[in-house]
Amino acid sequence: MSNSAKSLRSRLLAASAPLTKKAEADQRANVAVIFAICIIPIVGLIGGDVDYSNATRVRSQMQNALDAAALAGARQRQVTGSETEARRAVENSMAANLPPELRGRSFNVTFGSGANPTVTVTMNTDVETNFAKVLGIPKFDIGGLAQTSYGTGGLEIVLALDVTGSLRADVEDMKAGARALVQTVFQSRGS
Repeated sequence: MSNSAKSLRSRLLAASAPLTKKAEADQRANVAVIFAICIIPIVGLIGGDVDYSNATRVRSQMQNALDAAALAGARQRQVTGSETEARRAVENSMAANLPPELRGRSFNVTFGSGANPTVTVTMNTDVETNFAKVLGIPKFDIGGLAQTSYGTGGLEIVLALDVTGSLRADVEDMKAGARALVQTVFQSRGS
């Protein structure tokens, strides 16, 4: 280092020494500085929690809609045997039950066959964030699956007949009604 540079450095240090000593001794407003530094991650964490809670709420509502749609599709397929009608039942159920944030988004429906046919409804999408965008997280990915199976075979019927008290006199009528019910059900099922 040249003499002129050393001289300039010495003069700057000498001139700034009183200011440096004053700044070191002055501890006022330290809390404000520390708070200003800490507030950014604190707000980010709180905002991220709000966004995560919202995504969890939307995912739960989506899962409920998927469950209802799979049941509606299975019921329709069991009753009509039509995959087209079952798909329409799934679509109507999803339209009615999806949360507003997810309406109009795509989902998949698949139908399995065999002894216990299945209806599977899946959806993979995202939920936009509000606060987490500041931290570089623009969305949370969510997904769900609902699958139900149904039987195409036998039918089981359970009847409970009350033969106590005032109904005791009507036992023969109850028996006749039960027989008529069983005959009607099995005739309509082609058995």
